[in-house]
Amino acid sequence: MSPSKVRSLARQYAGMTPSEISNHEDWVRRFKAERAEAEARKAEAERQYGVELQAMTDLDAVRETLRVTCDEYENDADRALQMLSMAGFVRSDKPHLVDA
Repeated sequence: MSPSKVRSLARQYAGMTPSEISNHEDWVRRFKAERAEAEARKAEAERQYGVELQAMTDLDAVRETLRVTCDEYENDADRALQMLSMAGFVRSDKPHLVDA
């Protein structure tokens, strides 16, 4: 945020009545709570997806990984590795994490 935008918001906040400040703070609290709830739902969905991947056969897990991460425009190797890891494909050593 630019310094001029910060100054403008500070002037606006300074001109608020106590009731307006209270309403604004309530809105900020609700906004933060909604964001936290959305993040928690997203994390739970990702965890559940990992459970589903682990329940698949190896072949089905690889097919699902390819379905999600590969298309004609882009191959998302990082997401593919994450999904395979969630499915239980894990190396005991980590040489693949070092860039060449």
